[in-house]
Amino acid sequence: MSQKISIIILGCPKNRIDSEYLAGKLIKEKFELTNPQSADTILIMTCSFIKPAIKETEKIIKKFIRKKKIGEIKTIGIGGCYVQRFKNEIIKKFPEIDFLFGFDDIENFENLLEKNLKNDFKSTRFLYSKKIPRFISTVNFAYLKISEGCDEVCSFCTIPFIRGKFRSKPIEEIIQECKSLVSSGFKEIILISQSTGLYGIDLYKKKKLVFLLKKLLRIKDLKLLRVFYLHPADLNDEIL
Repeated sequence: MSQKISIIILGCPKNRIDSEYLAGKLIKEKFELTNPQSADTILIMTCSFIKPAIKETEKIIKKFIRKKKIGEIKTIGIGGCYVQRFKNEIIKKFPEIDFLFGFDDIENFENLLEKNLKNDFKSTRFLYSKKIPRFISTVNFAYLKISEGCDEVCSFCTIPFIRGKFRSKPIEEIIQECKSLVSSGFKEIILISQSTGLYGIDLYKKKKLVFLLKKLLRIKDLKLLRVFYLHPADLNDEIL
């Protein structure tokens, strides 16, 4: 009988995409995804961007620790931004957690589940290799991550510390992924990033969002293209 796993998704659409790649990998490796009430293992994809998110994350962790203590679940794994931000403190605070994971760990996630290694955490690229499938959890639309991280150091924001340096996905890969999503039936695509207006500045040495949008809008059967997380400083007349 395969291990029954439930993924708890907290936070923003970027965290949802991360969770969809995790789910795709688990399905590929023949694990059974189910609801929290039927699961042996709970994987919590956490958020820690602001204080209320941290409180919600810790509340959910405590909830499943209680379930583990009374034997309702066997294993708890923690990933996401809370891990990125507090990885050195989590195990001390919640010793009942079985393992932490970063998204470079997705490539061999089945090994991590078998070993339950608390020290097997790795920092993450979050952009994924083509070998990792994705189980899309939305219905009428799909998110498409075009870059990750941020190089700005705003006093009010923890994103560079949590998600790392700004790094873009190559244009060709984005176009191919978008075509695949549209051919699968998704007519609305939502581009997301930590700072979407900076897209391409690392790979191409200049902002390439307008160029990317023009390419994507040529895709047959794509009916609606949305862009999330644009900083006003990156807007110009051409984008508008």
